[in-house]
Amino acid sequence: MNNFETRIKALEKSCDFSGNMIENLKKKQSEFDSTLTYTSNLQSREDSVILQEHKLQAEITDLKCRSMRENLLFFQLPEEKEEQCDKKSWNLLRKSFTCKTPKPR
Repeated sequence: MNNFETRIKALEKSCDFSGNMIENLKKKQSEFDSTLTYTSNLQSREDSVILQEHKLQAEITDLKCRSMRENLLFFQLPEEKEEQCDKKSWNLLRKSFTCKTPKPR
């Protein structure tokens, strides 16, 4: 009977150890789940910030294009003192495209 009681006590200790291990595993699993949830929330926030950044960049590009829409840019033209840019640009366009302007009446 002594051998039988010893075996029962060993089994009880083993069950207690297994129960403790299961509790520890449950705690660790809970910690991992909360970490995963936190990481997932951070990822979704990062995605929304990136999306907002892309929208803002597109809006900035659109505004730049709108502001430049009616502007003409001329490169490699020497600057002169007291020049009249509008007359100079019209003369350049007439020469470059050989435009015939109607005679004033």
